Amino acid sequence: PDGRQILWIDVEGALDQVLAGAQATLSRCDAVYVEVETAAAWPGQMIDVDVIHHLGQHGLLPVGRDIQRSWQYNLLFVHERHYRSNLVQKLRDRQLREAAGAPREASPSEVPGAARAAPDAADSTAARARRQARQRAAAAPVSQPRTAPHGPTPQ
Repeated sequence: PDGRQILWIDVEGALDQVLAGAQATLSRCDAVYVEVETAAAWPGQMIDVDVIHHLGQHGLLPVGRDIQRSWQYNLLFVHERHYRSNLVQKLRDRQLREAAGAPREASPSEVPGAARAAPDAADSTAARARRQARQRAAAAPVSQPRTAPHGPTPQ
């Protein structure tokens, strides 16, 4: 279909199944807003770094996030065809300033090295987190209850 396509995904551990069924749709999406966790709460669950890698294969790049809990947050992805738009650049700049601890009104040039250092640091951190998550998942018993890492998932 023509027109804008945006996905909002919040499926409590079933993200791998949703993404597997959305392969054709993902490359056509302008944006995806998805809830992710930093550690697997359910067997076989994709964690944040897995989602970033998977959506990146469809041209979707992370530009913003929030924090719901220490282990769970939402990520906003935009398709690479929109990545350099003014609106997306403002969002990315704001996220970088906040991550670097700079005041909200600071310009990106006032955050030394933030734009240059972030991709390298994220790549190595993502690879390490992905490896650790897979090791934990391989060692975990298959019959784990479907609960969040820090207690039951609120309804």
